[in-house]
Amino acid sequence: MATVTDPGLTLPVANDDIDAEPLTNWINNILAFCNEAGNIDEANVDLSGANGIVGKSTAQTISGAKTFTGVVTIGASDTGVDVNIYGDTVGKQLLWDQSEDTLQLYDNTNLTFGTGADADIYYDGTDLIVDPDVVGSGMVRFLGNVNLGVDGTGHDLKLFGDSAGAYSEWDQSADSFIIRGATAAGAGTLNLSTGELTNVDGGILGRIDFQAPLDSAGTDAILVAASIWAEANATFSASVNDTDLVFAAATSETAAAQMRMSTAALYPATDDGLALGITDTFEWSDVHLASGATITFNNSNAVITHSAGVIDVSTGALQVGGVAVSTSSAVTALNGATENELVTVGATTTELDAESALTFDGNLFFLNETANADMTLGFTINQGANDNDAVTFKSSDVAHPFTSLAEADTWGHMKKAAAASGGVRLEGLKETGSLVIYLLGRAGAAADTDDTTGSHAIVKLDGSITDGGTGATVAAATGNVHAFSNNGTTRVIFKGDGTIHASDTTWATALDDIPDALAARAYTTEMAHRQGEGLLAGMEVHASELVQRMEDVGIVTHAELPEEGNIPGHRFLNVQKGIKFAWDMGFQQMDYIGELLKVLSPRQRRKLPERMQDHFNQLERFKAIAIEEAD
Repeated sequence: MATVTDPGLTLPVANDDIDAEPLTNWINNILAFCNEAGNIDEANVDLSGANGIVGKSTAQTISGAKTFTGVVTIGASDTGVDVNIYGDTVGKQLLWDQSEDTLQLYDNTNLTFGTGADADIYYDGTDLIVDPDVVGSGMVRFLGNVNLGVDGTGHDLKLFGDSAGAYSEWDQSADSFIIRGATAAGAGTLNLSTGELTNVDGGILGRIDFQAPLDSAGTDAILVAASIWAEANATFSASVNDTDLVFAAATSETAAAQMRMSTAALYPATDDGLALGITDTFEWSDVHLASGATITFNNSNAVITHSAGVIDVSTGALQVGGVAVSTSSAVTALNGATENELVTVGATTTELDAESALTFDGNLFFLNETANADMTLGFTINQGANDNDAVTFKSSDVAHPFTSLAEADTWGHMKKAAAASGGVRLEGLKETGSLVIYLLGRAGAAADTDDTTGSHAIVKLDGSITDGGTGATVAAATGNVHAFSNNGTTRVIFKGDGTIHASDTTWATALDDIPDALAARAYTTEMAHRQGEGLLAGMEVHASELVQRMEDVGIVTHAELPEEGNIPGHRFLNVQKGIKFAWDMGFQQMDYIGELLKVLSPRQRRKLPERMQDHFNQLERFKAIAIEEAD
């Protein structure tokens, strides 16, 4: 490219001659830089030449102070050039990058605003920094709408506080706004405030609304559905800022106040306006009230008050399970209660005493006991070492005469049969007549009819003894399993082998009447010696000998000794063996009568009573029949 250089000419004075050739060449070179309009094309010149204007064909550097008094154009539309402007510090640089069509400030190269370099914008290699108060206390103001990100693609916006760790942040990934307190101390704070200069009762200081404004159902669906606001409860002054916190909710309208909280109370916004919990759906687990708390119903129509461990129905009436309880003497204490213990009214009638010996867990009722592994639902009594009544049944219309045994209105009671070893004693007491203890069984089907040792009956009594371990087994054959007595004197005994021993005191004192059928004591003795067999074999029939023989074979027991029973000398009869004895005696008597017939002459027989003669005749006929059948 041509270079416009200094022609080295001394300009002539007026009217002098000059050398035309050098001047012509210099002018021609200048014309080469001009465009068709006759102006120098700045895109094709380099102003950095030391001695003149050099035509531009490569990147050029302009150094030194330059002044441009006209429009300066660098490059041409759609054909740009890079322009670098350097600072005094390495890396501080401004670049117009023509290929990217961007103006670039390198890292930590500030774009400074204000006459006094008041504000800076720069990129520190990580973040873009906007610093409006480099000098002074300026701020950034946006006079138009500001959007951060676009719908569906958000960005985090974080605002820091003056204390370390304190900030608020719009977290785009969580779609939530966070307010966080300082690391050292303090909670995140959202301050909703009013700008009013005078605040009166009912004025709103701050409010939060909850709404679904885009709901497609429209109408009620898009109204404010719930709100929380702070409302002045009096006109504010230098010493008053009385304020309620109001909670509003809606069902099919704009949210209206439902509950208010002041420094003194939490209360519904309207009378009878709210319930505390919802039955069977959302119920409070616990309600904790402070000492001295009061529960008031219907404008003090009924009042429950607490004081020093006492619940007092101070106004109105107390009713428990439909039963009215007098409140004229308030209950002032519940003493020593633990789980499942029942309570009773104390001696002062103003205290309830927990009864440690009386408990109920919903299934098991215990008196002086805490457990019963053999019971699922029922009532257990532990008498301790007491031997009197465990259960007593009374009736006001009963007045029996046995008042030395039980109170007059007692018609039945249960207690231990033996003081130290136990057993059950069931006693009935009746004013007149029989039917004192009535044991009744009613079967819903026909009774069993089989006769075996495993048979059952509608009413069955069973007895057993210990097996030596923890179980039970049968009593011995001679063991007394069941007994019947008369006012403490045993009269009938059922033995372990099923035999029955019955008491009869008449036969012992009139034993001489027993062998009447023998006809004559001497003859009987003679026949007994002669036959040498049977119960009376080889002995004379005297009462004492007969009783001893009956005792030996088990028909009767030995006579009671004074220390053995209630009637010394008393004996029991084995009913089964007694019946067999009587049976044998009957047949033996028939034999004796037969022998008498043989020795009595007809004349002697005619002297016998007529009835005895008829018996002899009948016996002879029976013997004749028996002989014929035998043949």
